[in-house]
Amino acid sequence: MARDEDSEVDSLHCSNCGAQLHITSADDDFVTCDYCGSTYSVAELLGGDAKPVRPYQPQSRQPQPQQPRSHQPQQEVASPKEVAAKAARVKVIFILIAVLTVIVLISDIGSVLFDAHDDEETGVDAGIAYESYDWNSLVLGSQIPAFDADKAHILTNRNEELYIEFPDVDETAYRSYVAACKEAGYTVEQEYSEIYFRAFNEDGYHLEIFLFSEGRMNIEVDAPKPVTALVWPSGSIAGQIPAPDAEQGYISSADNYSFAAYIDGMSRDKVKAYMQQCIDAGFDQQESMGDDYLTARKGSLRLSISYEGNNVMYVTLYDYD
Repeated sequence: MARDEDSEVDSLHCSNCGAQLHITSADDDFVTCDYCGSTYSVAELLGGDAKPVRPYQPQSRQPQPQQPRSHQPQQEVASPKEVAAKAARVKVIFILIAVLTVIVLISDIGSVLFDAHDDEETGVDAGIAYESYDWNSLVLGSQIPAFDADKAHILTNRNEELYIEFPDVDETAYRSYVAACKEAGYTVEQEYSEIYFRAFNEDGYHLEIFLFSEGRMNIEVDAPKPVTALVWPSGSIAGQIPAPDAEQGYISSADNYSFAAYIDGMSRDKVKAYMQQCIDAGFDQQESMGDDYLTARKGSLRLSISYEGNNVMYVTLYDYD
């Protein structure tokens, strides 16, 4: 074969995929593309006809070049079914990631809750700092026996209220302290159990003691309200309810929208009779009611009555309009 023929042979490419066709001799009858499998007549190729005798077959597994004169196979185009399958796999992966994220969050929350539960069981409260204190620094400390403890957490220390908490108190210490409070005069309307004590003294001071299962003990003392001669403020919103049969009380608020008062000299029976008076006055939309409490509505007005103990009734009235 002449040199110009060799050059011509070297420049022949597959019209289907662009790969170079390798012709070893002009005497060859046929040549097949190494990449796509298309078969050509050598005589026709040399004569200028690049049409293959056996064109490219789609089922062929031979790689295809992406560009002419390149020996890299063409990138395969995914079918619609393959695209849908890939999308489904991606969706499943995202769902799994979301589920795992939720599981991790639940695990973290559970860990926090269990840690808090463990703190309660062991008597440790991360939010409370128990510190050394002086009983004489408690404003209402003189109204109850001193409790023997090195540390405490003082929540409220005012003329009107004392609220203090002690750690590591067992049932024996609790019972001993309740006995001391009874001996000090807290016997009026007393309630007592293995974990709870409530009573008044003759001066009207109210004492509550609660023993928690993890060994914390709370003590709360409320001073009596400074009662005076009761003058019913009928010109305020209090005019919407009957005036109780009482001579003394303490009115903490009275305007056109709210009323709150402690009424003295009200026994349980008198409180129950007063609740019925209010129901007869139109407060018959009851939300809750018991022997010594009532919550009821009359239009936009909401009334609450409760027996506080030691012959004291607490009344509130609000206009929510």
